[in-house]
Amino acid sequence: MKKHIGFLILIPIVFVLSSFINTNSSKFTNPDEKADRSDYTLNIVEANIRPLKDTVFDGKKCLITNCPLTLINNTNDTLKYQSMSASWWDNYDLDNKKFALAAEYWIVFKNGPVVLLLLPHHQVTKDIRILTYYKDNFRNEKLKIAMHIKKVLSLPMVGEITQIGPDSNFVIWSNEVTIH
Repeated sequence: MKKHIGFLILIPIVFVLSSFINTNSSKFTNPDEKADRSDYTLNIVEANIRPLKDTVFDGKKCLITNCPLTLINNTNDTLKYQSMSASWWDNYDLDNKKFALAAEYWIVFKNGPVVLLLLPHHQVTKDIRILTYYKDNFRNEKLKIAMHIKKVLSLPMVGEITQIGPDSNFVIWSNEVTIH
């Protein structure tokens, strides 16, 4: 019983702490909403998107490109967030159903949570592979990319834990770009 007392005490502490940390997730859930995005920005430079090219993906003919997506931390605090070591596509969504994330799930041999850091007023760019099977109707299609951010807390004597609660995860939408 003594072994479990520390754990039982820790659970209420985690819930209390998570209720005090508010990321205003309701602001970031709708891609068309004019939300205050001053804390974090997700940006795509349209000129850096390569034109779609013919390829075969998962045994099917399609068009594919890399879309450089930049997350910018505009705060004075370090952003500590959780991702996955291999299944990066779990953290992203697209607003246009004619496109999909080019997730290579068949080459994942080991996958687990990783904690990523983004220092204050710094940025990180990730190439997001997107594809379409609509070869005849892809030109000048508009697209936004969403990133799901799961904040991580560091607690003394406990270590790093993923924050729990309705305000612990939020979604940031990028600017809209045209895919050529």
